Amino acid sequence: MRIKFKKYSIIMLAVSIMLSFTVHGYTEYEYDNSINTSEIDNSIIDDSGLQTASFEGTADVQSEIESLSSTYSSGTIKIENYEFVVKISSGYNSSTGLYNWQLNVDCVSHLVNKPDITITFSCLRDITTGTNDSYFTAVNILDLTGAVQSDADKTYTHTIDSNTDYGVNLEFATARKTAYYRFTYDIDLINSTIQVGGDGVTNTELLNLKALVWDFEYSDNLGKTLLKPRADWVRGYIVDRDAVQYRTLYFKEYKAINGIDLDTSYVIHHMQPLFLGGTHDYSNLIHLDDAFHKSIHAWFSNYVPVS
Repeated sequence: MRIKFKKYSIIMLAVSIMLSFTVHGYTEYEYDNSINTSEIDNSIIDDSGLQTASFEGTADVQSEIESLSSTYSSGTIKIENYEFVVKISSGYNSSTGLYNWQLNVDCVSHLVNKPDITITFSCLRDITTGTNDSYFTAVNILDLTGAVQSDADKTYTHTIDSNTDYGVNLEFATARKTAYYRFTYDIDLINSTIQVGGDGVTNTELLNLKALVWDFEYSDNLGKTLLKPRADWVRGYIVDRDAVQYRTLYFKEYKAINGIDLDTSYVIHHMQPLFLGGTHDYSNLIHLDDAFHKSIHAWFSNYVPVS
């Protein structure tokens, strides 16, 4: 009995040691946030006066975070009795340092016998506010799927000639820049007695270096509205952060204009950040919820103006 008990004790000890290693291996993948300090300048100071947070974790976790993509926009195009839906998503590829784009097209009006088509796609970029189409310029596209390119690598052409080709992600890449992006696409029916083409244009979106869309909106309906950033703000302080008590002055001026005492728990946000040349002017300030304010600064931590 003693021998059996010893053997049993040894086995239990070995199992407990193995379990302890397993648990330890799991906890090594914990991290405190998703900001990768190898991709940003640690000297950037946010509006709270704190440096941007640092990334702590393994390469596997970092890769998982940086591969996250977000839906950019979608569009619908109709040709004859066919209706096509084009979807676009974007993400930052840490291994190549590029934006990875995915284009997906489907003929939603037909479950079977979808037509043979050719889709030509162009990526456009604007460094200002994306309000005037004339500002947009075509950007170079790096082919990742073997599809034909033309026009000095600024367009992307792909042929879909079977039902199984629909709904498949087509991938391409562009240089990553903080900018407004717009896409145009043209779909042509291949086997039509009358060759018909259709043009589609996506909405304008602002992306930072991690290909995350600026999707922040806020208005108090009393004249204070969160403005979209420009993509060409130059880094550099114009005013001293402590030159004026802008927070106190904001609450005072807001009451003078609207007759309302704001809740002092609001954070006063510089819509054009100080590190990108913003000022303490009332027109550049807005009151925001603290959590919302932090999410905006997370977006700005990956803002680098187009040179």
